[in-house]
Amino acid sequence: MAQGWEQYPAHGATNGNAGWGEPAGNPAVASDPLPPPKAKAGEGKRLRLENGAQIRREMVKVYRGMKVGEIDTSKGSKLIYALTELSRAIERETVEKLTERLDEVEGK
Repeated sequence: MAQGWEQYPAHGATNGNAGWGEPAGNPAVASDPLPPPKAKAGEGKRLRLENGAQIRREMVKVYRGMKVGEIDTSKGSKLIYALTELSRAIERETVEKLTERLDEVEGK
């Protein structure tokens, strides 16, 4: 045998393929018997938070989740805070756009 080949096993592959001495069709890695867990409310879904109404609806979802115990209150409070800041940012952007439009109309 060539030098160095002694370190490789003759069978028992660990990558899911049949090893040298194993018949094909017997994978070394078993498939996962459990299905993936379902996403909780607000997790894994891309939310559209582009205006005040959408943010308000998301705040209501978080509030109701906290009220029934689906969302931990400390996590929910942080989410509500983040949503409040998003709402304020959208409000500032809207005011800036309106100010620019008024300046254009007035000819400034």
